Amino acid sequence: MIWKAASGFSLALQGTKPEALSAIGITRKHASGAIQTFSRDPLSFGPVAWFGREKIGDDVFQLLPPKMLKVKQEELHLMRQAFERKALEGIRWCSADADTAR
Repeated sequence: MIWKAASGFSLALQGTKPEALSAIGITRKHASGAIQTFSRDPLSFGPVAWFGREKIGDDVFQLLPPKMLKVKQEELHLMRQAFERKALEGIRWCSADADTAR
């Protein structure tokens, strides 16, 4: 997230007691989420319950990248190679459809 200058992230989870799906969206200024219970046989979903920042643990916010990041000239050069030129000395890039069994 740091190298892409991400300002936030989303996280989705499946819980077991009760069986539920939950998702949160986190930025420095906003945080909210939703949870929805479900049953498997037959498959059905309960109502969506929304919640705010007060129901999200402080440790989750520590996943955000730092506000300021000091980058040395050499690191900036490596980032430029990696993300603009899609090349980095000593690293071989693979496409998603490449044969991974080698």
